[in-house]
Order: sequence, then structure tokens, then C-alpha cells
Amino acid sequence: MLPIDEATCASRRGEGAIELTAAREFLKLFRSRTSACISNAYIVDHEPQMTKDGILISSLPIEVFFVVNIQVNMVRDFASSCDLLSEAEGRSLFFDALRFIFENLKYKQRHYRNSFLHDLESCCAAANDFFRMSELTEDLSKQLVHQCHSSIPICPEHVQWLRKESEDLVAVFVADSVYSAQIVQSHVFEQMSKQIETDLFSMQWECLLDQNEVALKIVVAEEDYLEEIFSFLGNDLLVKKTADAFVSKTVAFYLLCLLKKARHHRKRSTREKCFLDSKNAAKRILGDIQVMKNFFRRVAASIPALSKVVEKEFEALIAVYEFMSIAAGTSEADAFDFMFVLHKLTGEFDTTRRLLNDLWYLMAPGQERQLWLVVSEAKDTFCEISASRTTISHQHTDVIQSIHNLLVCFYSEDQSQQRGPRLIDRLKYLDSKKSVSIWKKPSMAGVSSETLKDRTATSLEHCRYNRKPPGILRGASDRLKQRFCSGPIQFDILI
Repeated sequence: MLPIDEATCASRRGEGAIELTAAREFLKLFRSRTSACISNAYIVDHEPQMTKDGILISSLPIEVFFVVNIQVNMVRDFASSCDLLSEAEGRSLFFDALRFIFENLKYKQRHYRNSFLHDLESCCAAANDFFRMSELTEDLSKQLVHQCHSSIPICPEHVQWLRKESEDLVAVFVADSVYSAQIVQSHVFEQMSKQIETDLFSMQWECLLDQNEVALKIVVAEEDYLEEIFSFLGNDLLVKKTADAFVSKTVAFYLLCLLKKARHHRKRSTREKCFLDSKNAAKRILGDIQVMKNFFRRVAASIPALSKVVEKEFEALIAVYEFMSIAAGTSEADAFDFMFVLHKLTGEFDTTRRLLNDLWYLMAPGQERQLWLVVSEAKDTFCEISASRTTISHQHTDVIQSIHNLLVCFYSEDQSQQRGPRLIDRLKYLDSKKSVSIWKKPSMAGVSSETLKDRTATSLEHCRYNRKPPGILRGASDRLKQRFCSGPIQFDILI
């Protein structure tokens, strides 16, 4: 073998430096062009098309991964032509280029996802497309790992990184696929909510529709939509997730309509009852819950995993019904039992107090003020529950709001509107009972804000400790102390 002189070595080192410099320039240009090509693949119009099996898809997966495969092959060919893979720094540049492809595709997917979700058909097509893209990502990852093992002297860290990047991208595509399938329910309820909101909890609902016709209208419409949606989706996972979303949305829709009934009645500032007969209204609510729950149980016959979701989601409505039945006088159960169940669903004391106040107001107008004070006395216990146990979680994507988020959004819509009894109403109530009064104008002259604050506190203390709440709430504070001071607190759901 002939010896290699120093000039030859220097020449080769110079050539290697030139090649690495050219590789860095190529990588810089490659990044900008790859980003533009992937963007163009996303923004091209992709009309949903139906396969012979009735499944909705579009050309998005084919066009995006056509671009991705071209870019991957371009990087590999350039690395081979420049002999970059024989040196550690060259291999690092090669894997940097692959990393950019995966990361840029992940960014583009998150950026453009919502642009495909226009209506029911486009959402179903997008769900199928994104799931197909997750499968194409797995295929690309396996192909790259095989090629690296066969032709590139790489270290295990590079293979591990490649698999992790592909797994992250697959997770993004699957999550977006589930999101697209579940967001269908928003388009469905947007179409059917206007008429149903008008009928639900109306006088006709209470007095004439004794067969729960409004609830039947809801489930009949959902049945028609679900049958069509299930035929559009090409994956059992997406069918299950869509059914989950419809269960959650149905429960949320019914509860929000109930709370809107209380809000609307409060805005009218009347002393009329919310319902002509609270006991009959409670009976109607129970019938509605049974109709909707039985419908989803029938759906669960073909989707066994849905059964647990149905039972879990309808716990909220059952607790609401039980609490309202106590207020209506049709149940002798302890109101505090269901107060704590509902608090576990909301997780925040202020949200729970407003929810309880509205529900009690619907069945027993006038007594909700006493309830507000009794619940306020138990604030420490409610907060202890929040600290000791996390709220009942909904294992869904962000398309489905938990009961907690739903109620927080509802009560924060109008910050100026007080859900509990206003201070002025409380003080007028005290004045009418000839307790400590601050409402006579002569007594207000020259009174400082501190003195007024003291008088207000005294008035509220007088109401809190010297006036007993009527009906079921009488003695609630004593029962609360006996239950939660005598032993460890139990937080299991009671229904």
C-alpha cells in the first residue's frame, strides 16, 4: 500500500470542508422550499369524495405525502452524492433535514386543521383523511428505519429519535382525526337547537306534552344524523369517539337549556313561578332523561365501549334531577348529598353555588336566597372536597367541554348579572322582617363607608344565624357539622 503524504490529506480535508459547507447551504434552501411545498399541498382545494363503500375522503393525504416523499428522497440522494453519510457531521446534517420534515409537517397540520372543518361532510372527510395520514406516517418511518439500518452507519440514538418523531406526528394526526369526528356534533346541534330550545321547558312542554315529545324529537334527530355519520366514517375508533361526543353534547345541551330557563325568568323580574307545577315539571325532566339515556343505551348495543360513557355522562343530569326534586318537595332525600355530587362535577365553589341557586330557584322561587346563605356557610367543606379530590374528568379532546368548563363559561357570559341574591334584595328582606335596617334615608346621612360596611355585615350575620331557612333546608348547618366533623369525609358518588 502506498503511503499518503500530508498534501493529499490536507487536500481531502479541504474537499470535506467544502462538501459540508455546500450541505449547509443546501439544507438552508431545502427548509424554505419544503415548507412552501407542504403549505401548497394543504391549501389546494380538497373536495370530499365518496368511495364505493360510502366513506368520505379527499385527496389531502395523497398530495401531502407525495410532497413529503419527494423531499425525503431528495435529501437522501444529495447525502449519497456528496458522501455525507460517511462522516458524523454529515450524518447529523442528514438527520437534521429529516427532523425538519417531521416538525414542519406537524406544524402545518396544526395550522391548517380547522380550515377543513366546514360542515358535517367535510368534518367526516377530514377525520378519515387525518387517520390515513397517521398510517402513512408510520409507513414512512418504517421505510426510513429500514434504509438507515441497511445503508447508513448510524448510531442507535438516531434510530430512537426517528421513531419518537414519527410517533409524535402519528399522535397529532390521530388526535386531529378524533377532533374532526367529534366536532360534527356542533354542526348537528347548531341546526336543531333553535327550535328545540324554544320548546324545551316551555308551558306546552309542561302541560301538554305528557309523553316527553321534545326529548323524543331530540333523539329521533340524533338517530338520523348518527346513522349518516357512521356510514361516512371508515374507522371503528372514529365511530366510537363520535358517539362519545353526542352523549356529552346531549347532556350539556339539556343542562344549558335548563339554566337558560332560570336566567330568562330572572331577567323578567317577576314573582311568578318558573313552572306552573314544580312537581309535574320534575316528573317531565325525569322522563326526558330516561328517553335520552335509553336511546344511547340502544346505540351502545352495537358499540359496547359506549355503555360506560353513557352511565358516566348522565350522572350529572340524574344529580340535577334529584336536587330539583328535593326543592319541589317530591323527594325526602338530603339536599346536601346532591350538593356535594354536583360540586364534584364543577370543582369550583362559586360555580357550584350559582348552579345550586339556579336549580333551586326553578322549583322553589324565593327559597333560593336561604339556600345561598346555607351553601355559603358550608364553603370550607366544599373547598375541602375540591382540595381532596379532583373533579370528575372527561377523557375527551378539547372539542368536548367538561361540565366544569361549560358552567364556568355560562356564568361568566354576563359578569354584571348576579346569580345569587343581590345584596340590596337581602337587605330589603331584612328590613321587611324588622331586623337591623340601613335602608331609611335619614339614617344614611353622614354615614361613612366603614360604618355602612359594618352595618351590612351585622345585617347579614343576623339573617344567617337568627333566621331559619324554610322547608328542607332547616337544620342543614347542624347536619353538615355532624356529618363532616364526626369522621373522615367520604367522596364517593351517591347515585
